Amino acid sequence: MVFTLIIQKHGMGIFDFADGRRYEGWYINDLKEGYGVFSEPQGRKYEGCWKGGKQHGEGVYTDRRGVRSKGIWVEGLSTEPSSAGLDGI
Repeated sequence: MVFTLIIQKHGMGIFDFADGRRYEGWYINDLKEGYGVFSEPQGRKYEGCWKGGKQHGEGVYTDRRGVRSKGIWVEGLSTEPSSAGLDGI
């Protein structure tokens, strides 16, 4: 018999990706869920609500220059043109 250990992120935590990106926030069944902050080494950042691993709800996007835009996201896509730069993270 062979057993495979599957580790899923669940609860509050910090995950550092090998490429320098970071997520600090809540996970449910290995997906970003609830409030969290996703940042990239180049300076882009999204702070806000997540659902099923995607930005969903109110959030604030910060671009590489430090310009902040508040908006609404639906299933990972911004509903506001000024915040569109972070779609698909």
